[in-house]
Amino acid sequence: MKNIPALFVYLLSLIVIPYSLKGQDSPPLFSNDLGEWKDLGFSGYISMYVADSCKLQDSICVRSCFFIKFKIDRNGNLKNISENVDAPKNLANAFKKAIFTTNGHWKPALKNRKPVTSIYLIMPVYVNLQACPPESKIDDSMYKSFTMLHNYNDNTSIEGEVCIILKPAMLVSFH
Repeated sequence: MKNIPALFVYLLSLIVIPYSLKGQDSPPLFSNDLGEWKDLGFSGYISMYVADSCKLQDSICVRSCFFIKFKIDRNGNLKNISENVDAPKNLANAFKKAIFTTNGHWKPALKNRKPVTSIYLIMPVYVNLQACPPESKIDDSMYKSFTMLHNYNDNTSIEGEVCIILKPAMLVSFH
């Protein structure tokens, strides 16, 4: 009997959340035809692209979580890409560059069966790079970046916005 309110909220979310996508019939879809990582999905592709192309991980001592937001326009192109305030700049730029490689590889959101610009897609990024000299302390900005989820470097906020949270991208190495 104690779980009835939780069950009610869960069942209500199944009805309300899809309806709250501002009338979108379907969200944008990533058409992963980008080479050797095509079976990994969007977040997996982004993670592998950054790990393969970014040599920063060999020299960084940081643990962080930050967020990148963007929209997909009605032509399937990226729009309004930005990282949240306090995201590590060099890492955020590496992930944004990876996201830009997917431009044009998206099927737009549909509303009434017509292409429309999507609501914000938010990709969490988890980074744990421990290339630390023995005497150094790891730069741990996990909490600070997480608390700034709603404020972005393009002077916008997602406060009160309906968004789609994507599967996290990750960059992890242990030395």
